Amino acid sequence: MTGGVRQALRGLGWIALALTKTLTFAYAVEGAVRPDDPKYKGKGMRIRAVGYVGGLGLVPAWWSLTGRAARYPVAADLAVTVPLLIDAGGNSLGIYDDARLDDVVHGVNTAVLSSLFGAVISPYMESRALSAGAAVAFGIGGELAWELMEHVAEKVGFKGLGLSHEDTVADIAVAGGGALVAGVVTWARWRPSAEAPLVNVR
Repeated sequence: MTGGVRQALRGLGWIALALTKTLTFAYAVEGAVRPDDPKYKGKGMRIRAVGYVGGLGLVPAWWSLTGRAARYPVAADLAVTVPLLIDAGGNSLGIYDDARLDDVVHGVNTAVLSSLFGAVISPYMESRALSAGAAVAFGIGGELAWELMEHVAEKVGFKGLGLSHEDTVADIAVAGGGALVAGVVTWARWRPSAEAPLVNVR
């Protein structure tokens, strides 16, 4: 791939990133301001809004904390932002449950976040197997913690989450698939070098 093509793709990535972040933030604000709207009722939209905004700042914060030694990781930020947009937009448009976006979000989120986790730890792990296993464990552990949090939220009054035994099992299964994808990605990209962490993709 030539330098000109790379630059063009990076430019398109910046445009897509700006658009997805703007839309996600707008949906987050709407949910926080109108939590009693029927489409949001009982879904804890103000708490979700905090999560959306925190997620939008995750990659920029990491990049700043690591000293900005590499070019900004546009692709990584876009990978984190798109699942947030799907979740926020699905709730705002009132199609989250009907379109089964819940499953998409669980699977994509787990794959993306676990892959990023794998990229961060890989340079410090002794083997591909350990790196991939850690990425898978991170994804599955995170999903189990999320499901527990949802059930606690429902117990304390957030009745619009639509939780059921079948839904929980489906979420864990889809997230497990995402974690396995992350494991494969981590295995393929393992590099035992603390000098050049994988997330610093130029």
